[in-house]
Parts: sequence; C-alpha cells; structure tokens
Amino acid sequence: MLQIGQDVTVLEIANYLGDNALESMQDVRIKILHDDRSKGMAWHAHEEAQLMWVTSGCASMETSAGRWLVPAGRMGWFPGREPHRGRMITPVTGFSLYLRCNWLDYPTVFEGSELCQALLKSLTQKVPSDVSQRRLAALGDEIKAAKPLSVGLPLPYSERLKALCETIATSPALAPPLELAATQVALSRRSFSRHFKQQTGLSYGQWLQLARIHHSLVLLGEGGRVSDAALAVGYDTVSAFCQVFRQVMGQSPGRWQNLNQTV
Repeated sequence: MLQIGQDVTVLEIANYLGDNALESMQDVRIKILHDDRSKGMAWHAHEEAQLMWVTSGCASMETSAGRWLVPAGRMGWFPGREPHRGRMITPVTGFSLYLRCNWLDYPTVFEGSELCQALLKSLTQKVPSDVSQRRLAALGDEIKAAKPLSVGLPLPYSERLKALCETIATSPALAPPLELAATQVALSRRSFSRHFKQQTGLSYGQWLQLARIHHSLVLLGEGGRVSDAALAVGYDTVSAFCQVFRQVMGQSPGRWQNLNQTV
C-alpha cells in the first residue's frame, strides 16, 4: 500500500489503483495508462483539461483541429471541454492527469522537463492544500513555458480542405501534388496555398511530410520494415524518409521501432 508522502513511481501508482483506475488525489483525477494497440477511445469530452504523460510507447490524440502524437518521454496537453479521441499506436504505459484549470486553450505536445515530471509525481502525494496549490501553479508555469514539439498534424477547418487532408492521412503515398490537390478542391494553386497555410500554419509540403511520418508510425509499430514503411508512405528513398523521421521524432525510425514495436 502506498504511504502518505512516499515518492512513488508510475508502476507503484498503477499497482495501487489497478489498471485503468480513476482516483481523486488532491483535486486531481489520475488515470493509469496501460493499454495495448487494440484499444481506442470513442469521441468524448470532459470538463477538466487533460495532461498526458507517456512513459513508454506512443499514443495519438485527435481533436477537430488535428492529430497529435505523444511519444514516450513526452507530455500532451488537451484543453477541457474539447471533444477528442485517442488511439494507442503501440502498447502504452503512463498516466493522465485531469485538472480543473486552463493553462493553455489549445492542444500541444512538449518534452517533459525533469521538474515537470517531479511535479507530476508530487501531485500523487497527500499534502496540505496550500502545498498542492503551489505545486500546481509551478506545474502550470512549466507547461506554459514549454517549447512545443513538431508532432501535431493540424487539419484545416474548411470542409473541402479537411476532407482532402483526411483522405491523404489515410493513404499518404497517394497524396496528389500541389497542382492536382488545388484542382480537386476547386481552387487555384495560389488560393489553395494561401488557404492551406492560413488554416494549418503549414505549407502543403510541410503538412504532407508530417502526415507521412504519422502513418509510418503505425506501420513500424506493427513490425514492418523501415524500407517498406518508407515506400508505403510515399518516399522514393529510405534515406529521405529517415532524414525527415529524425527531424520530427528526434531519433531514427529503426531506434523508434526497437523502443516501441509490439512484441
């Protein structure tokens, strides 16, 4: 049994609460993440904001505005009342905190600093309310100052552009070139590029790179070869795929697969 004030690990919390248990601790709900790839969540929303810390594996969260990858060692922030659904790309462990605060009004994924991780763990300890509030305030400062990672795949809000992007995200190897993409949504190349950048913050080419990396993670998580994943998402060479993958994920696809592949 956990002791009051004990410095606990994620595994100890999980053993105490039970798999996927929900518990209230110092006005913070904690949900243990211990899910395999077969599990996904339907669209839902909750009053509290959600702070997800993935300690192993890779999760994906989707909102109406886009999709965000939360790889191992990273943290994801999702505002309260925001409809969303999650998917485990590979088996995931970690936990989510549900907080009644609005530190950020948009989803983001960031590198969890050592201080941020320590503050998260400290919230599982029974301490006086004023101590808990100071820790929450410090955690909020850390999150607001954190540098976002380039692991989000924003979706346009116009129906035609969004439908095009959702199709591409499913089969990125079949993505049309810029001219054809513009034609498919009845826009000139110039108008297409302007609207796409305004609605996603990315050029069509930048967005397509991210879509390819997102889809490649599913293939790699299933045990596919790096070379096969590269071709399946539309790269002509494995070296080009590996270069972009490293830019987005911070490591090579081979290393990512070794750390996250389903056994």
